[in-house]
Amino acid sequence: MSEGMELKLFGDKNTIAVFEALPAAFQKRVLTTAARGGATVIRKAAKANLRANGSIRTGLLDHAINLRVKHYSSGTVWAGVGVDKGVSGRTISRRNITPANYLHLVEFGTRHSKAKPFLRPAVDSSKAAVQVGVLKASERGLAREIKKLTKGAR
Repeated sequence: MSEGMELKLFGDKNTIAVFEALPAAFQKRVLTTAARGGATVIRKAAKANLRANGSIRTGLLDHAINLRVKHYSSGTVWAGVGVDKGVSGRTISRRNITPANYLHLVEFGTRHSKAKPFLRPAVDSSKAAVQVGVLKASERGLAREIKKLTKGAR
């Protein structure tokens, strides 16, 4: 089951009114920036956990950890952190490997190797930092969009 975070606007009524007065495309860009800001925190934590666990052999898994942002027609913006399926490389033995095929083996372990979780702990340990990341990114995005609007009004 995946966990999510819902962003609700509250606080200064003038700020909320300004956001809601923005055109839909501008709101979408602000929400995208906010979602990306939160996911970036988790991505950095996951990479740090991976390095701390000593789980890096080829560096491909570290390189493949990425974030993705999706937009839905309902206006919802979703951001997630995972392994990019397009990343692959060759090992010393010249075998082609894809990190997406073995991520679960590192995260959960096998009967031959113990689990070295890095993604779940990244999510669990950075919930407060994600909120701060979302807030800072949304402030930057809102300021950028307001600047664009005011520049076009001149």
